[in-house]
Amino acid sequence: MSSLSQNRVGPDGVASTPTTYEVVGITLEANNVKNESNTPYIYNITNMVAYFSVIESLESPGLEIILSVGDTLNVMEKLKLSGNEQISIKVKRKEPSKETKSFTIATRIAEIFNYKRLKPGLSTYNIRCVTEHMYINNLKLLKTPFNGTPLEVIKYISKSILDVKVESSEGSKNIIKGIFPNVRPLQGIQWLLRQCFDQSTPFFYYQTLNNNAQIHCKSYKSLLEADTYDTYTYSPFIDTDIALETEEGYENERTNIRDITSDYHQGKFLSAYNGAYGATLHTIDVSEKKYSKNVYAYSGSNLRLNQHIPFSVSERAKVQDAIFSSYSESKSYFISLNSKAFNDSQNYMSPSPADLPKAMAYLENLNYQKHTIQIAGDFDMSVGKKIKVEIRKAQEDAEGSGIDKLQSGVYLVTQIEHIFDKGYYQYLTIQKDSSEVDLDATK
Repeated sequence: MSSLSQNRVGPDGVASTPTTYEVVGITLEANNVKNESNTPYIYNITNMVAYFSVIESLESPGLEIILSVGDTLNVMEKLKLSGNEQISIKVKRKEPSKETKSFTIATRIAEIFNYKRLKPGLSTYNIRCVTEHMYINNLKLLKTPFNGTPLEVIKYISKSILDVKVESSEGSKNIIKGIFPNVRPLQGIQWLLRQCFDQSTPFFYYQTLNNNAQIHCKSYKSLLEADTYDTYTYSPFIDTDIALETEEGYENERTNIRDITSDYHQGKFLSAYNGAYGATLHTIDVSEKKYSKNVYAYSGSNLRLNQHIPFSVSERAKVQDAIFSSYSESKSYFISLNSKAFNDSQNYMSPSPADLPKAMAYLENLNYQKHTIQIAGDFDMSVGKKIKVEIRKAQEDAEGSGIDKLQSGVYLVTQIEHIFDKGYYQYLTIQKDSSEVDLDATK
């Protein structure tokens, strides 16, 4: 029997807690079994699914779904499953505002794995699904010319090849021209992202569960400039008198961090090595026989999530009497150009390569602090959002402050694992590129 759907609702169907959800349906469309009317046979597998998860990430162009199945009806044989069937999932919740929110996901089976025959009449297995454009990607190659801005070409590939529309921010206006050398569509898009910048910040191509599984192509700059979505508090040592299953209790539970674990990553050893604070780009134009060098150094004018830079410039923090941003040779990039590859000046390397070291530094600085937090399921939460996190101290300090300011601050949500089990929970990977406190302050 499925354990899905936590239905703690009031008399009018309003959710009592933010972990409540209802599975409207999980259906599987058989490829090789037809109805009497010769239409595809659609089988409701909701009661077979013990739990399922959905993963979205800034680093992934699509969603990954895992369903844990308990099969007492021998559905694999009955439906003649071959491993590429379509599965549709819809869940919903009626909020205290009386607004009904929902997710609808159209997926395709990528793999059936971890099969076990536990006893006669019961098989268990996991089904891994991906969104349709991820499946299409594995079936097609790009071997066509391209001509346009990086963002224009990305949108063209997305619409004409992968059959998806992209919501985007503004990007590089430089025209690029070339021919794709038999690469997967998403490989081509990833290459184009490395040519696309917005004020020297990198771009991300990703899919979110909300908003009908929308595809996004957005710059780091646009994510930083967006409004902060909400504030979440971790206060495991603080008792609350707020009554549960009230509107106030619902909101308190929604913004409460239930658990926190940390990779943390607050170290300069690898960050400096990877060019977070200084780097040098070496460019050779083989047709013009010219060499150029661009030096990047982290500065206070860098765009960032929080007010203060992520490293100290004090005397004791210096290495051989120099601050981190002085070491421009800590990371080197090498680019070979051929400016005469085409009859005109525009070709596949036209966008300014000088943007590259700074864009890569922005990505590396996101590792300044990294945590995984557990919160109640939020239908509006998605990767790419900014959130404010307040991590309380175990004990207030002498000034009466109960907030750990070093670990608190504004973070970017870079990955979400949605868990639909006996309740709806989210595990958020959150990262920040800067500090809420001045690391060189004397107090």
